[in-house]
Amino acid sequence: MMKRQWLRHASLTGLIGLILLSVGVSADETAAIIRTGTFHGNEVTIDCEPGWFGLFRVDSTFELVPVNVAVTRTYDPIIGDSTGKRVAIDRPGEPLVLITGVERLETGPVTTLYYGDQFVNLGQEFSILPEGRYCYSLSAVGEARLRDGLGEMLLHRYALIFRHVDTTQILIEYPILALDGLPTLLWAGDLDRDGRLDLIMNLTNHYNVDLYALFLSSKADPGNLVKKVAEFRIVGC
Repeated sequence: MMKRQWLRHASLTGLIGLILLSVGVSADETAAIIRTGTFHGNEVTIDCEPGWFGLFRVDSTFELVPVNVAVTRTYDPIIGDSTGKRVAIDRPGEPLVLITGVERLETGPVTTLYYGDQFVNLGQEFSILPEGRYCYSLSAVGEARLRDGLGEMLLHRYALIFRHVDTTQILIEYPILALDGLPTLLWAGDLDRDGRLDLIMNLTNHYNVDLYALFLSSKADPGNLVKKVAEFRIVGC
């Protein structure tokens, strides 16, 4: 997992009970995403059927490559038995995500406008500017408060807003965020090749959880920019 650089010294281990919440439309029933690696058994529900693509970084851009996915049983050191699952592919390299069930995916280079691990802080606007087009942006609203008696900062009523021209959409909204578990933008580009921006994000709100999510513009409901079509949730321990 990529390291988050923003306030990574902060630790709020007393908030282990925070509930992961993403607001908006639910994931599409046919699409799925996953990552390669070893996971708890209940986190991997995919099969090994054909139709998977890997989103690979190639130099300064990304490309979609058809891959065969293998899921095998393995030892889970946290649980202490062989209920873990290993997800592997039939080619070298580690894709950002593996994707299936999306009709518009095609083999080859994918227009990429951002790649990284960007948290959008309160009052910040993060711009994603396609060449020759109006700017897309992410901004955040909410309230920062000190946790009573501990002097630790929490973000209350945090909402991440996606904007393009006159259209705005709340992508996620959390009643509370600890600074050691922050949602980030991982990738932005035209994955479904419809000329509009798609997003891959980690919607975590807890230091021990990752929640990878795929948002596609081609599936957006009327009045929205994107729709969350798939997610993959993993817990560290």
